[in-house]
Order: sequence, then structure tokens, then C-alpha cells
Amino acid sequence: MRKENRMLWKYKRVLASLVAFVVVGAGLGFIYSRAYQPNAASLQSTSLGKPATHVEEQRITSSPGLIIQGEAYKITSPSTGANVLLFSPDGKNLLVGRPSSSKAPVDSQVLEVWDVQTRRKKFGRDIRESQTTWLPDGISQIIYSPDGKTVVTLHLNDKVHIWDSKHFKENHVIGQALKSSLQGHSIAAIGFSADGKLLLYLDDTSQIVKFDFKSRKPEVLMDVAPESIVVFSPAGSSIAVGSWSGSTLNLKLFSVTTGRQTRFISSYNNEPVIPIFSADGALLVVPTPDVLQVWDTTTVGPVTTLPRSGWAGESVTFSPSMPLLASDDGDGEIHIWNLQSPNQPMTIVTDNTEAKLAFSPDGRILAGGFENGVVTLWKLKPLKFADQKRNKP
Repeated sequence: MRKENRMLWKYKRVLASLVAFVVVGAGLGFIYSRAYQPNAASLQSTSLGKPATHVEEQRITSSPGLIIQGEAYKITSPSTGANVLLFSPDGKNLLVGRPSSSKAPVDSQVLEVWDVQTRRKKFGRDIRESQTTWLPDGISQIIYSPDGKTVVTLHLNDKVHIWDSKHFKENHVIGQALKSSLQGHSIAAIGFSADGKLLLYLDDTSQIVKFDFKSRKPEVLMDVAPESIVVFSPAGSSIAVGSWSGSTLNLKLFSVTTGRQTRFISSYNNEPVIPIFSADGALLVVPTPDVLQVWDTTTVGPVTTLPRSGWAGESVTFSPSMPLLASDDGDGEIHIWNLQSPNQPMTIVTDNTEAKLAFSPDGRILAGGFENGVVTLWKLKPLKFADQKRNKP
């Protein structure tokens, strides 16, 4: 049974590891001086370029100090779903990575760039290896360089594309150098170093490699055990590695600089857990079938444990600038947890069974991408704690 799970999760590893990189911007901290006032009366929705209409039937349950207040906007696209969502570091654009399949419309594009304010598509890139046959080359992971000038996309066919983030023109020079350095090997996960000079990746030989953008040469950082789960911190300082020992998955942290182990997180029996970093790498959430375990990566102490109702939902993301964590349980419910008072989350009930989630850099927008091709933006309105106390229900 465990072997079957490994094979399944080995394929799904790349799809799920992208969640770790959907957070961008400033690090998550517990000193944020704002909260949310429960008042969902003003939740509205509008379709792209059309008069205001309800996006879909949604029910909101609030929790003390946390609520969606504002508007929900709908972005539509002729596609079969959304694999990846990522806001640009300035929060102005939303990148949507789409699947590519025989069911997708002929005009669908696997990489889309949307203007968050106008909710109109600015760019669309069709990245197919063949113009006559749809191959499994939809996007599984998107990352921004620390300076925001470069975007790297990892695809389901294990190919990597490198883009200029201003006009989304592909950098074929560096892309070809990376391809040549791989010598026919494929890539399973990607990340940037803290200074943005190195592209980090896990290849199919179970090596973690540093590719230098300036010299365009690779250097092996470390070897990992076969079938390991590897996630790079968005801050570029740590690597989470889950390796099997019999039926036990041991989760450890390693340094990007030295490749040496720095922390041991925990062990999980028969569970191919995929950890997710906060933007600054200070926190790590480990989803299990029953709970979300949030760890402090410095002290390796538990921060909190959050219950969850299902295993199907794989999308979990931290807010980059507020003590919030959003999770999808795969049953039509999206939960938003206030890590300062996590006893009762806010829940959004949708008509969709699974969503990919991402917070904007300022934490005021939560984006949800659904399998029907719709992306919804929920606006969050922060109020001061004083206002919260004054209006406490």
C-alpha cells in the first residue's frame, strides 16, 4: 500500500509543491497590528467586464476577529482549471498556470497574466511542445526572482521556461543553457536562492542542483534519497526534505548555502506529507489527513495544530504580511485561519470541490482558482483592533 502511495505522490509531488511558492512579499510575523471585523453583509461579486452579478452561491461563516469584507471578483478564462496561482511581488498582477489537455479549448493558454485592478488579461502564453497535439505541459509551479524581474515556470512535462516579468518574453539564452546543463534529465521542483543569483532545482537523479544565472553553469548542492519530497523556501535560505525510512517519512531542513542539515522537524508514518513554507521561511505547515501542523523553523517548536475535514484538498498558503493561513479541504470549503486566535476559522462554502489558493503580498486579497476555469478574488478589509473591540458581536 505504501509503495502505491509513493508512486501516486511522486507524480503529485510537483503539483503540490508549488503551494509552497504561491506566497510572495514580506515575511509572516506575529506583530501585525490589524485584524478583521466580522461583517459579511457587503460581500458582492462581479464578472470580468460585465455588470455586477453573483459569481456563485457562497455561504460565509465568520470567526472572532476575521472576515471577508468587500467584494469578490470573478476572472473567467476558456480553460479546464487552474493549477497554480501567484501574485507578482508588487501585487499588481496575478499569474495563473493552467493545465493543458485534449479537453482544453484550442485558444486556451497555459500561462496567463491578469491585471488585478482591472481584472483583464494582460498576457497569455501558449507553451506547447507541439502545435498539433496537446501534451501534458501545463504549469505545475511558478516562482518569481527576489527582485521580481524574472519568472520561472515548471511544467508537467518537467520542462522549465524562464521569462522576463515585464513583457513575459521568454529568455531563450538562459533557458537553452539550463536545458544543456541538464543533459537530458528532468526537473521536479524549483526555487531561488536568497540573492536571486541561483536557480535551485531537484532533478530526476535525486540531486539538488544550483544553476548560476551569470556563469550559466550547474553545481550539485546535495544528494537526497530516491523518492524524497523536496520543497524550497521562498526566502531562499532553507530546503525541506522528506525522506523515507521504511514506512516512516522523516522531515528535515537543510541550508541552501552549505547543503547541510539544520533542523529535524518530525516523522510521519505512511503519510507522504508535503510541507509549505511561509514567505520568510520562519514557519512551516505540514498537512496531514486530519490536521495542519504549523511549526517554527527556528525553534522547531509547534506553533499550532489546525483541524481539517478532508485529505483531497492540497492547497494551503500563508499570507505574506498577516498572521493568516488559508486551506482548501477539497469538499467545497475554504478555511481562513487567524494564527493569533486559531480556534474558529472563517469558512467560505463554494459549489466547487477543489481550489488553488494564493494571498496577495499585502494580504488583502485571497485568490481561489477552480477546476471550472474560474478564478475568484476575495477582498479583505483590515480594521484596527480598537475598531474590532468596539464592534465586537
